[in-house]
Amino acid sequence: MSVAEQWNFAGPGVLCEPRGDEPRKPGKLSAMSSNKPKMPVRIREMREEDLDAVLAIEVEAFPVPWSAANFWSELGFPGISHLLVAEPEDKPGAVAGYACYSLIVDEAHITNFAIRNEHRRRGVGEQLLLSLIKRARSQGACSATLEVRVSNEAATRLYSKFGFAAAATRKRYYPDNKEDALVMWVLFGSEDRDSPESG
Repeated sequence: MSVAEQWNFAGPGVLCEPRGDEPRKPGKLSAMSSNKPKMPVRIREMREEDLDAVLAIEVEAFPVPWSAANFWSELGFPGISHLLVAEPEDKPGAVAGYACYSLIVDEAHITNFAIRNEHRRRGVGEQLLLSLIKRARSQGACSATLEVRVSNEAATRLYSKFGFAAAATRKRYYPDNKEDALVMWVLFGSEDRDSPESG
């Protein structure tokens, strides 16, 4: 079963707990800096020929990586599953990072997001996430959600820049070490609507 088929904010058997005294309301999409990134990239749709590079980053980034079959399954659900890659402007065809999201009615669920180690802290993640949000918004999304390990402070900081707020905790969510996941949400306003970048 694909991630798109399993998509559910509070899926069966997954416990979501509020974050103590923190507000449970989703955050509001934040305005981003217009500073030129250290590594400009072109965001485009993932293609079959990208999979080897994507799988290498997946193994590098995650203790429980997606398999090739997982990516193929997602590619088989156009209109629901959307897969993007960040291609360095000075290296056409290379993959610096990628993102996957599922669009269900008016909610975008970010299911996978990774940047190659050597390209981190160079603005690639911000460019990729901003493009994802613009695309999802132009497709009718009113909000976005994701799960992130409680220990992944770098990712949490990135998402917070875009207005994502921690709304709940999924206990023992990750199978490798039973680590909890933060559930983060952001709401989009009408002023956030934009057309997706070309590609």
